[in-house]
Amino acid sequence: MVPWAKLFNKNVSIGMGRDDNKRWYSKLRDTLINAATPSRVVSHWLPLDQAPGAFAKSDARIEGHAKRLC
Repeated sequence: MVPWAKLFNKNVSIGMGRDDNKRWYSKLRDTLINAATPSRVVSHWLPLDQAPGAFAKSDARIEGHAKRLC
C-alpha cells in the first residue's frame, strides 16, 4: 500500500512513464518468429546481485552493455 495522504502532505512528487516499447515490438517479434536462438536475444547471463550495475552500465551506454537486439 502506498500512503498517498502522507505523501501528499509532505509535498512529494511522483513521476511515472513508459519506455518507448512500440519501436521495439516489431523487431523483437520478427526476430522471435524467424527462429531466433537465445544467443540473439540474450547476450549476457549475470547473477541477480549484479543486475543494478549492469542496468547502470546499460543506461550509461557503455560499450558492450546496450539493451538491444543483434
